[in-house]
Amino acid sequence: MIPGKFQKQPAEKFFFGAQFSNVIDTDNEAIDLSLSTIAAVDSTGVADTSVYVAGSLAVVADTILAVRVQAGVESKSPYKLTYLVTTTLGNKYEKDVLMEIIDA
Repeated sequence: MIPGKFQKQPAEKFFFGAQFSNVIDTDNEAIDLSLSTIAAVDSTGVADTSVYVAGSLAVVADTILAVRVQAGVESKSPYKLTYLVTTTLGNKYEKDVLMEIIDA
């Protein structure tokens, strides 16, 4: 599966989320924010926590795990953001999204 992808400039700072509506049954479970995480690596595979605000994780519309993205360097782009969701039923899901930095 090819991960989703979006572009941003280094100075931009905004929320971006991964959608889990295809796997979460909102009638029976919800995203457990306290057990869900995000991780980021640059194009060389090195972990980089500077491209998101760790304490900003949020659940949107019951099926989206979002985080405030920020900064980034074009030469280390694209960054792979890995959203790891755990639900109230203990189910675990993972989604990767590529964040490309365009300094134009």
